[in-house]
Parts: sequence; C-alpha cells; structure tokens
Amino acid sequence: MDNITTKTQYDGTTTPVPATSVHTAGELNDRIVETQGAVTDSGQSLAAGDAGQLSKAMFANGVAAQSMFDVGGVNSIVLTPITGASGLRVATPVIKDYSLLNGAIFSFKAKYTNTGDMSVNLGQSSPGGLIGAQPLFMSDGSTEVPVGMVVADRYYEVRYDSSLDVDGAFVLLSSGVWVPEVYTGGESITFPNGVIFKQGVKAAANSTTYTITFGSPFPNNCLNVMTSYKNSGSDGNECTYSNTYTASNFKLRQIGITSSDVVWQAWGY
Repeated sequence: MDNITTKTQYDGTTTPVPATSVHTAGELNDRIVETQGAVTDSGQSLAAGDAGQLSKAMFANGVAAQSMFDVGGVNSIVLTPITGASGLRVATPVIKDYSLLNGAIFSFKAKYTNTGDMSVNLGQSSPGGLIGAQPLFMSDGSTEVPVGMVVADRYYEVRYDSSLDVDGAFVLLSSGVWVPEVYTGGESITFPNGVIFKQGVKAAANSTTYTITFGSPFPNNCLNVMTSYKNSGSDGNECTYSNTYTASNFKLRQIGITSSDVVWQAWGY
C-alpha cells in the first residue's frame, strides 16, 4: 500500500516537529473510518458537504452520556450513551488508568431485575467494554447489592470509585426501591438500604417450641427476632420468646396460655 506524506506546520510556540510525516494509506483510512463511526454512532447519516457532523456527534454523545442506556443482561449492567445493542466499539478494556474515571456518576434505566451479585461495565459487555465489568456495591462500598434491589424499568445512579475492590467498583447511590413497591400483604419488605423486615403470626400451644421457616431466607443474616402475643392474657404470668434464629428460620415458644396467636417480627439483610 502506498505511503502518503503530510506536512506539519510549526507555529514557533512548541518544540519543532519534522516538516513532513509519513503515514500509510491504511493509517489514514483508519482515521477516516473512526471519524465516520463517531458520526454514525450519534445517530446521524453521513452527509457529503456537512463539515459539522463530527462536532454534532461530540455534542450529542456528550449530552447523552449524562443519561445512559443499559444494554447488558441479568446481573450484568452495561451502560452506553448510544442506543442499540452494539454500544461503543471496543475489543478489550481500553482505559488502563482507572483513576481517570474516579467519581464519575452515571444515571440509567435498569433493563433487568437482579437475581444475585451485580457488575457494571461501560460501552459493551463483549468482548471487553471500556473498563471491563466491575462489581456493584451498596453505598458502604463493600456490601453486595441484595437480590431484587435493582428492578427492571426503574431509574438509578451509580458512582465509580477507583479505590474499591481490585480495579475499582461502582456504588449504588440511589434506588428508591421498596420491594414490594406498594404493600398489599405478605411476609417480607426490603428497604432501599438493603435492610429486610419480615413478619407473621403463629398459633402456638402452651409450652411448645415451633420452628418458623421464612418464606424466603435473608440473603446474608438475620439480626434479631421479636415476639409478642396478638391478644395478651389477663393473669400476667404468660410469656413468648425466641432464642434461636438463622437466616432461614427461628425457634418460637410461648408459655402460660393454652393456645394463643403469637406475632413475630424479624430483621436482617
């Protein structure tokens, strides 16, 4: 392939450079294709005679970057300012100095509800993305996002912190998600900060120990269980308690009443 000689003008204010530089035709073609890609990725069609298409593309992508699109899969958020499944055209993670993105905040609409630990990438998920998939933590920077915390079609903000984990991590800044969103009954409620509240009622006979199994276990741990009579007795000699609990169940016992409904509450995360 032929080489093409280009001239570089020296303005006298910087270190002089050679008056001519030699580039291969392939190198110049690559630059043209790269410029065309920036234009078409912004949603424009290439138009002969329009010298402002690249600046329009830079402006459009810069504005769009303030609100990203999730083009990833379940538990694997992939954020891009460009609509469509292709996202940014990068073969491998291209940013090696992750501190360059430190503090960057991204808002987006989630594509899926999470069913486990999550990761976030920028650009595209395969083959590499802009920085590679990095973990998503709660606001403390170390706790994994609980199941159901990120809900499909909801809006979220995440912040990149290069000091976390191995190559940095994303932190969930806002969720505003209560599961269920509108309480219509049921055992469990998940607060936006990941704390989970469970409650129920058990018909308990006198001096009998029961194992109460949660409808769904706490993802990590049960912190405490409280019990009380739904309708207390009259002689003051009855009691109910729980002294053993795990993430999936607890022991309940009542003493002093032949049979009574016992209300229980459990907190965990």
